[in-house]
Amino acid sequence: MTRNQAHLLLLLVTILWGFTFVAQKTGMETLGPMSFTAARYLIGSIGILPIALFELKKNSIFPLLKLDNMLFLKASGLGVFMFCGISLQQIALQFTNIANAAFLTALYVPAVPLISWLLHRHPIKGKIWLALIISLFGSWMLSGSGTILSQLGDLLIIISVFSGLDTSFL
Repeated sequence: MTRNQAHLLLLLVTILWGFTFVAQKTGMETLGPMSFTAARYLIGSIGILPIALFELKKNSIFPLLKLDNMLFLKASGLGVFMFCGISLQQIALQFTNIANAAFLTALYVPAVPLISWLLHRHPIKGKIWLALIISLFGSWMLSGSGTILSQLGDLLIIISVFSGLDTSFL
């Protein structure tokens, strides 16, 4: 893959990510937050099933996965944090606008190095600080949001971001 192809794929993923907020908010007009989330992940599971079955036939990974208690606990912990984050985000969309939800969710990116510094004392280089400031400002500009933390949904989004951050460090 060339560098330009990689950049185009990143741009495509970013566009798709942005559209998910509109789809989530629109879907909430007919379904509740948990029903919408269940339907969303059921469709995703059905979509990925053929690929998973193909990979399973091609390379059996089961001998490589020795299910031990620690692996089970870590996987369960990740599942709980992801469930909480995704559910809170979906519930929050009932109480906030899409722009605030997108901006606050995008704070996940600059929060990772900050939390890593707090938890593991990994130093943050000057370039990273500059990138943090630019990403924060860019997210705010792209969201078109003039107000932050004006609604209950905003607080729920922030909590969902921290649930997602937990998956980065488990």
